Amino acid sequence: MVGAGRFVAPLALFAVACNAITGVADLRADDEATDGGEAVFVVDGGREEPAPPEDEDAGRDAASTDDASAIADADADASDAPETSTTPTAKRVFVSSTVYDGDLGGLAGADAKCNALAQAAGLKGTFVAWLSVAGANARDRVSGAGPWLLVGTSSVAVTRAQLTDPPIERPISRTEAGDTATGLVWTGTSPNGVHAGDTCDAWRRRALGGGATGDARTASAAWTAATTSACASSRRLYCFQL
Repeated sequence: MVGAGRFVAPLALFAVACNAITGVADLRADDEATDGGEAVFVVDGGREEPAPPEDEDAGRDAASTDDASAIADADADASDAPETSTTPTAKRVFVSSTVYDGDLGGLAGADAKCNALAQAAGLKGTFVAWLSVAGANARDRVSGAGPWLLVGTSSVAVTRAQLTDPPIERPISRTEAGDTATGLVWTGTSPNGVHAGDTCDAWRRRALGGGATGDARTASAAWTAATTSACASSRRLYCFQL
């Protein structure tokens, strides 16, 4: 019979070995291991299993949400940005409330009359008379892209293209004050905007000769080329804003 004391050492060694094995298993269960670059987890019983994959759909959803937010912010910024207009600035045109004979003081004198009327009516800008003489055509004196609006309204009377290719939009029959006026108008200008021939000696003579006139009552080609009037006659002027 072997004494009890002889079993103490083997039992102690067996206990130590068991504890060591249990500790290793616990450590491996708690820690993530890597096998050939792939993350694995050790579960109870010592069996290794791959780590659960990341949720790719969730990542894509998050990215989509971020992208949508960025687009919404960009749209909001764009809607707040001021719009850029390419529409030409509208000008004013009127037929003079005052009538004059054929001695207008030349083209410069006629322009001065238009500007005096405009200033008295509170119209801003510079105006020229729709008049031609030899070597200076009305279509070249009236610069700008237009369109030209009747005074006192937002109605377009004439566009740039219509200046030399009538009809115009509507008769130029409103004065600098916005009142309605009719009658003949000194022009010396044909429907294509050039010198018509009769101009009361370049708009410096009232006693003899004649001057080509237009009719403020019409939008046809006769707006600028209706008839010829004696230079002693009293006629209006068309005044265009530059």
